[in-house]
Amino acid sequence: KLRAYRNTIPVDIDTELLSGKMFFMIRTPEADEGVRQPTENSIVTYFRGKQRRFEFQWQFKLKKIPQGDVFFCAELDELVHFGVIQRALTSTALKFVKKMNPGFSYYISESHESPSYLSFPASSS
Repeated sequence: KLRAYRNTIPVDIDTELLSGKMFFMIRTPEADEGVRQPTENSIVTYFRGKQRRFEFQWQFKLKKIPQGDVFFCAELDELVHFGVIQRALTSTALKFVKKMNPGFSYYISESHESPSYLSFPASSS
């Protein structure tokens, strides 16, 4: 299943726990141009002067009060296949993120029984 989200269109989210919008922004080549050409594209303007390559923005309303901590989690539908060097680099980077961010959790799976995920408390976002 192909999922392609345009830079300027928010994605509506509605689950049993929350409803709202997710805005996924991806840096485009225009933001990296040496000569700053005038643009009406607000995303190009937003990324100029920043190092990041992408950003998620969320605006949502909880439908009920949670009974504990709230976590953001991203789960992959498909298996992740890494070579030895890719796995070592990814593992090192994720361990560093975990050390710098208490509550961060991750799992990189190679089986369909348990999907790969990244998770962190909303209080640290």
